[in-house]
Amino acid sequence: MPRVLAAIGPESLGELLTEIALEHWPAAAVGDVLPALHVLDPDEADEPAVAIALDRAGSWAGLLALTSRELVDQPFIQARPVLNTLFAAVLVRLAHPYPYARHLDPAAPAPPAEAASLPAT
Repeated sequence: MPRVLAAIGPESLGELLTEIALEHWPAAAVGDVLPALHVLDPDEADEPAVAIALDRAGSWAGLLALTSRELVDQPFIQARPVLNTLFAAVLVRLAHPYPYARHLDPAAPAPPAEAASLPAT
């Protein structure tokens, strides 16, 4: 996934996913469109539009259970910026995984600073 996101860019892919969710999957819950949202820390999507939507939904789980159609129908919520921010936040996180994620995939190359400090075999 990091290679795909490096080629396309998380923000661009987030915009594309937003368009698909609004135009083609209006009845799908936001959390079903991109399941990785369920493990996202709400602070990683800290934008005013998301804060308003989160306040209206009552909880993070409640926000992810809404469909894009329901977001569009909510007063004071701008569905497109909310979805774009949520999707882009997840994709940015996937594009730049945490350092400990390298231990889950031993085939992943070591970062340059760490590789220089490893003993030669």
